[in-house]
Amino acid sequence: MSDNLDETSKKPRRIIEQKGIPLTAEMIGVCLSHLQRTGEGMSQAYTKLSMPDMKIERIDVIENYRHLRFINFSKNLIEDISPLSGGLLNNLVVVDLSQNRIKNPFIAKRPTLQVLNLSENRIEDLDEDSFLHPLLSSLNLNGNRINKLSGLSPPTMPLRFLEVRANNLTTCEGLNPNLEELDLAGNLITDLSGLTSCQNLLRLNMSYNQIENFSSLPSGSLSSLVELDLSHNKISDIKELDSLELLPRLRHLKLLGNPFAAELEDNYRIEVLAHIPTLDRLDGKKVTDEELQMAVEMTEQREEEERQRKEEERLQKEEEERLKKEEEDRIREEEEQRIREEKEQEELRRKEEEEERRRKEEEEKERLEREAAEAEAKTEAEAEAEAEAEAEAEAEPESRDETEQEEANEQEDSILGSTEREESQEQMDAEQDEEPDEEPEEDYQEDADPDEEEDDDEEYE
Repeated sequence: MSDNLDETSKKPRRIIEQKGIPLTAEMIGVCLSHLQRTGEGMSQAYTKLSMPDMKIERIDVIENYRHLRFINFSKNLIEDISPLSGGLLNNLVVVDLSQNRIKNPFIAKRPTLQVLNLSENRIEDLDEDSFLHPLLSSLNLNGNRINKLSGLSPPTMPLRFLEVRANNLTTCEGLNPNLEELDLAGNLITDLSGLTSCQNLLRLNMSYNQIENFSSLPSGSLSSLVELDLSHNKISDIKELDSLELLPRLRHLKLLGNPFAAELEDNYRIEVLAHIPTLDRLDGKKVTDEELQMAVEMTEQREEEERQRKEEERLQKEEEERLKKEEEDRIREEEEQRIREEKEQEELRRKEEEEERRRKEEEEKERLEREAAEAEAKTEAEAEAEAEAEAEAEAEPESRDETEQEEANEQEDSILGSTEREESQEQMDAEQDEEPDEEPEEDYQEDADPDEEEDDDEEYE
């Protein structure tokens, strides 16, 4: 942002696009060089045009120079490169269009074009037909705004050198299988999965990216790789370097600028060589025999420590397994004991239930017998009562007649007795009136039988 601010005012300053000039025949005539025999062999012509940093904006006139093989229009103000697609420019071999204002990189198929430099322009997108040149072997796209590679993967394209530094790439997808040198530094790449097809790659620059590990490194890929630059990434664990053992021909490696390198400090080189002892150069510096020896000793020491650790782990595992087995046996025995106790309790409960059932059956049987006996006794009693009732019913008329007769007799006796007593009393009263001093009547009254008096009273009543 400071590049766009005026240092005195600290206010945004206006960026004015510099205006260029059109290319003319006079300008071309001054800059032509390399007089060579033409393709027909009958005449000679200039084959090289070098016009860097001349503020050229339009190149329309260039399409008339059909013998040109080398063109250098770097550091100009060119936006439109369609004149290079003219039908007469079929001898182009090297074209340098770096540091211009190009957005569309398309140039019609040039049968002899081998080297194309489009670095530091304003290219954002690549199309499948952007690079159809059958002999193109070197392409420079550094310093653009490309976020995805396209149009570079056809195996028929003999592309061997590709530079796409300082762009906006996030993956390595879309690469050509014929590549031998690849520069993808300064992007936003996080993994190496797109390098699967690059079996011929010899040199790879992945510095200043976002790589944290090599888990995405395809197994068996990059088998020809000799030089690898992974400096200034985000590798924090040195154990990630073990994955680089999959690169059998790797000899030159750069790793400085990663978090793990800062942590290791003075032991950094020895630690790296302990993981990759086949290196000849590390971070541009030759590996010494002393460093290799120290790395070998460190490796042996670590192998011994690893062996001891594994042995300890084995013993610990055996002890854990033994304890586990003992615990399992204990649990199994407890479970078996619990099952036995449950069976015993179940058997006891079953016996108690059986006894209870039998007791209830006996009680029920006794109750039923008792009820049957009571019912039988009741039936007998009822039969006796019924027989008695019948007998009484049979005897009731005679008894009633006798009773009535007795009552009649008693009533008659009572009436007769009462009459006799009255008569007797009258007679006695009369006699007393006649003979008041005679004793015999008193004696007679005294000697009267009490039982007779009582009978008389009953009859009276």
